[in-house]
Amino acid sequence: HIKIAATTEDGERICRSYTPIATGPGWFDVMVKVYPEGQVSQYIHTMDVGDILQCKGPYLGEFEYEPNQYTRYGLLAAGTGITPFVGLITTLLQEITVPQVELIFCNKSEKDILMPRELADWTAEHKSFAVHHILSEPECPSELVMRGHINKTQLLGYLPKPGEKMKVLVCGPPGFIKHCIPLLEELGYTEEMYTALQG
Repeated sequence: HIKIAATTEDGERICRSYTPIATGPGWFDVMVKVYPEGQVSQYIHTMDVGDILQCKGPYLGEFEYEPNQYTRYGLLAAGTGITPFVGLITTLLQEITVPQVELIFCNKSEKDILMPRELADWTAEHKSFAVHHILSEPECPSELVMRGHINKTQLLGYLPKPGEKMKVLVCGPPGFIKHCIPLLEELGYTEEMYTALQG
């Protein structure tokens, strides 16, 4: 994570953590969704190119990637919980032996889906990657999108089966994680097989 600081109109200094979606020597990219009540996201949104942003980090997260550690990944994301997975997916698709990656991405409606073009491109370019959208309130009903909230049937249909050389990662709001973990455990996933990330 990278901590980004902002100063409110009242002079209060506040910090929020963001997960970089790409990094390099001396730089990083973050994806920021602007919320009406989000003080830091609103602050960033008002900045111009060349303005200085106070940052600190990076800080290690709950999951540390190791090349070729797993042959199958199941990624469960809700909303901005997709951000930790963007860099991971990019890295996995560049491995010599590309693992199978299944992403279940939950959002309220189509307009809330972050990086739709990139997700579509990865799906078209890599047979080992698939994305499955679940929308609680879809604007345009489609056979390509599941409606409602994530359930055991969907997990059974798309996640790698419990076993060796596989990993399930979960990231999203606390309520999403609290909903998903019991479902995974009911399906036989042990604590070694899944990791919940703080989005």
